[in-house]
Amino acid sequence: MNTGLDRHFRDCHINREMWENFALHKLSEAECVPLEEHLLICSACQDILAEIDEYIEVIKAAAALLEPGKAENPVTDSRTRRQIAKGSARATSA
Repeated sequence: MNTGLDRHFRDCHINREMWENFALHKLSEAECVPLEEHLLICSACQDILAEIDEYIEVIKAAAALLEPGKAENPVTDSRTRRQIAKGSARATSA
């Protein structure tokens, strides 16, 4: 599916990998400043970062399920189950 965000990735001077590194706190403070300033004016990049943040949270939730002692505690919150399922679907479609 080709969305406006896909088009934005091609046209934007800030690539997805940079946003992923930003979301994962892998950038220095000096590298973050221009990204933070860009976020103030670019709603498309705000959406991209929100999508990345959501995906990271889904991965963290899935990883927590794999921790020793947590495997016998199934996820009972339907919202969390949906997020995990959505994350799985995105991972397989990417």
